[in-house]
Amino acid sequence: MDLGYPEGGDHKATELPYVINSQNQEDSIRMGGQVIKGLAGAALNVGDVVFLSAVDTFNKSATVANLTGLFGVVVGGDLTFGQIIQADSAIGVLPAAGVGQVVIVQVTGSVKVLADAALATFNTKVTGAATTAGRVGVAGGAAGNYIGYTLDVAAGAGSVIRIYLQRG
Repeated sequence: MDLGYPEGGDHKATELPYVINSQNQEDSIRMGGQVIKGLAGAALNVGDVVFLSAVDTFNKSATVANLTGLFGVVVGGDLTFGQIIQADSAIGVLPAAGVGQVVIVQVTGSVKVLADAALATFNTKVTGAATTAGRVGVAGGAAGNYIGYTLDVAAGAGSVIRIYLQRG
């Protein structure tokens, strides 16, 4: 059976490229993914979970109605000089952009965020927290209201965890 692979070439089942975040085999999951740039509608920190507002700005919210429009996670912006930041000590603390400034939002891949409460189970579906704007909490209720899945457990509120972004 001829699968159409080039002789001695790379074997892949698609014409799209595969992206590997790290060649380091000791790290099973590395941070990284696709990002987009937009304008901040409020002061945003690295690690904030954000939605795209009706006026095309990124914002964070603890209002349940806004959580259905979750878009991604802030990873940088004008205040980080355009650099992507994923150091644990920066998550939820380091300013990325002020109102009207450029913000960098990660929309796919693995990224670090702050948990709003303890998350005892790996692979938990999470959404924007309804208690603290910019954090993640357990997704429940309406379909189409989650941003991804946990790659770590969280000991409690304010814990830095990794999530895999997969909106739905």
